[in-house]
Amino acid sequence: MSFDYYIYFQIICLLLAIINYRRLKVYKLGAFVFLIYIACVVEIAGFELKQHKETNYLIYNFYLIFSTPVQLLLFYNMLQLVRLQQKIFIVISFLLMLFLLIDFYFFQGVNIFNTYSLVLIMFLNIVFSVLVLFKSFLVDEITTSFFRHPYLWINAGILIFSLGALVMLGLQQYIEVNKLVINNKNAYRQVMPVLNVILYSAYSYAFLLCRQTSSSQ
Repeated sequence: MSFDYYIYFQIICLLLAIINYRRLKVYKLGAFVFLIYIACVVEIAGFELKQHKETNYLIYNFYLIFSTPVQLLLFYNMLQLVRLQQKIFIVISFLLMLFLLIDFYFFQGVNIFNTYSLVLIMFLNIVFSVLVLFKSFLVDEITTSFFRHPYLWINAGILIFSLGALVMLGLQQYIEVNKLVINNKNAYRQVMPVLNVILYSAYSYAFLLCRQTSSSQ
């Protein structure tokens, strides 16, 4: 059985996360195993549904709902917030999850891909990843070399993916109206897999760095 090429990057990333799980926990990144597992299951299921000409919006909508709390937990751990910041983060997280559920049940619904939710998630991903990068840079001398810190690569990958996803979502209607294609395929469907490869390659490298840096400490 063959899948879309980017799914293999996700599977490799999951294996690296499992192999290095104990070291991920040192950096409070253990939840990545569950997050990437969900992503692999959803992408494989979505691929199979697409092969059978069936809509796969429902499982991707469920993915947004179930993966977002895990992503928020990871950001919470990486940001290392103090008391007031923790409260603000929790309020933002609660409001985000509330919006996702309202969008799923009342706004766009179950059988249409919840783009409103995705846009909000990508926006917050950009904000949180920039904050983590900035904070990691500030404490660089206390921890390890900035360019060898797992948080750098994780959040750089998230930042690139989220920015790219927002741009593609903003241009999606324009792409469809003008029938923009790359190698005879819809431009959106060509760019998003590349962004996935960048994201999961960054994750994989970060997991390897967790192994190296924790061994040297």
